[in-house]
Amino acid sequence: VGGSDAFIESLGESFKELSTNIPITATELANIATTAGQLGIKQEDVESFTTVMAQLATTTDLTADNAATMLAQFSNITGVTDYERLGSTVAQLGDATATTASKVVEMSQGMAASASIAGMSATDILAISAAVGSLGIQAQAGSTSMSTLISTLYKATETGEKLEEFASVAGMTGEQFKKKWGEDAVGAMNAFIQGLNDTERNGRSAVVILDELGIKNVRQTKAILGLAQAGDLLSDTVASANAAWKSNTALTEKAGIMYNTTEAKMTMMQNAANNVKVAIGDALNPALSSAYD
Repeated sequence: VGGSDAFIESLGESFKELSTNIPITATELANIATTAGQLGIKQEDVESFTTVMAQLATTTDLTADNAATMLAQFSNITGVTDYERLGSTVAQLGDATATTASKVVEMSQGMAASASIAGMSATDILAISAAVGSLGIQAQAGSTSMSTLISTLYKATETGEKLEEFASVAGMTGEQFKKKWGEDAVGAMNAFIQGLNDTERNGRSAVVILDELGIKNVRQTKAILGLAQAGDLLSDTVASANAAWKSNTALTEKAGIMYNTTEAKMTMMQNAANNVKVAIGDALNPALSSAYD
């Protein structure tokens, strides 16, 4: 993590206190902080980052190490440093959709670069991941598929290549689609996906349209058609992600339930007892050092 001795000592005191409120030991919290430091989390953000990762580890199927690694990389790519809201959004999507928090985070980390370049927000990326994950598509396949689609549509708005064709499927003119993408990229993408269902207007099937537009990869086609057939799944998931980000309560509420269990209370009691041992050791250290000399 770096920093002065006083800073590290203060961080350690915070972790010892936190271990009496979260069923994770101070040593485990320090290990999360170590990962945060290795992955470039700023010193002033390490404590809040560690707290959120610990909460995710005790309330979702994410491990502390996986949560810290993937969300730190996600943060570095997207520039998002509000870890509490990020954690709340992940927790909400893991509960509200037919997928898990770990799949949401893994898929989001995989598509973060292409989606961010295309102008999508962190909540957009998380929502797309949750929606695709709800279709039973694996994280790696889903992130690759959606990254390719996002890059293809973004390229069309930037270069004009096949823009009219994509826009026509979305029920817009090329200029309208480009404007929509600039204001709400995930909304424009969803309009294209939902437009694939309108075979009467398009005059041909969704599979044929995608093939004509150069989207032929089987895994990519499966993800796109799955979202098209799911109706409002993507738009509803985006709304859920934005609401969770705004309210910033989902993770805290879920943690409150988990930390009130007998098992959690026993762990926190053991952590408190361990802190007493640490305090005794700290008090004896000067005398022991002198004795060793």
